[in-house]
Amino acid sequence: MNRHLEPGKIRWKPATKQACVDLANELKSGVFTNQQLIDAKLDWIIDKTGCFGETIPLTLNRALQDLRNLHELEFLGNGQYRLLNWIPTETITEIEDIIDKIEIQEPVQIKERAKRKKSHAITKINNKPLLDLSKVGEKVDMQVVYTTVTVKQRRNTDELREQTLANYEGKCAICGFDDKGFLDSCHIVPVSQNIDIAGYLANTIALCKLDHYLFDKGAFIIDENLNLKRTSIELSKTMQAWLDNLPDKISPAAKIQLNKDFLQSRRELVEEVNYLIEE
Repeated sequence: MNRHLEPGKIRWKPATKQACVDLANELKSGVFTNQQLIDAKLDWIIDKTGCFGETIPLTLNRALQDLRNLHELEFLGNGQYRLLNWIPTETITEIEDIIDKIEIQEPVQIKERAKRKKSHAITKINNKPLLDLSKVGEKVDMQVVYTTVTVKQRRNTDELREQTLANYEGKCAICGFDDKGFLDSCHIVPVSQNIDIAGYLANTIALCKLDHYLFDKGAFIIDENLNLKRTSIELSKTMQAWLDNLPDKISPAAKIQLNKDFLQSRRELVEEVNYLIEE
């Protein structure tokens, strides 16, 4: 094996990552097998890295493991992998248009339902203490962050956002996207439902803008085991493709974990608008 990188060649990890992306684009699916990668892309990887020899399969396996460790690839078992953060090439332009139009807000359906009838989840939060909040974890003072509930004049949201992003190591907890300008602090229980818990980091999660949009829309919930559970909401073809390629579990890396009662309350809010949640 060549120990030194030859001029014009790249290392195994970036070469393998690009090969996975190219294969996913060809298959029009972020899920593929190790054998499919070998059959379709191994010669290309060898050419790009300039590496030859009997240990090529071991080197490929190490590169795949490195990508898993970086949360860029997920092993599904039986030789199958899922490429995280993969977007079909034909949908990239459409997604860029969607991003330009996204204004993060609470789901319209939940807002309208809340006007007609207080949900069981809202009543439960407002009328009964869920737990001793002193044990939930760190909190940003919401008297400063939100001056009033009615007009939602937000101040010092940068502080809450910075702390939330730091809690998730500067990455989206679902897809792993790490461009800071594309990340939000997302509330599990919406601020409009209970301002008292809005500032707790156990009620906030770092999400990229697309995952934040889908979460607020009610496209999925997060259960107490941090599994991502999709709902029956109808989405555009583009957003459905994005949702389908998300991992089935969020990152457990947060120092302050999401509170289980808050997650259950979010589930009840979504169920109140009659979305079916996968089991």
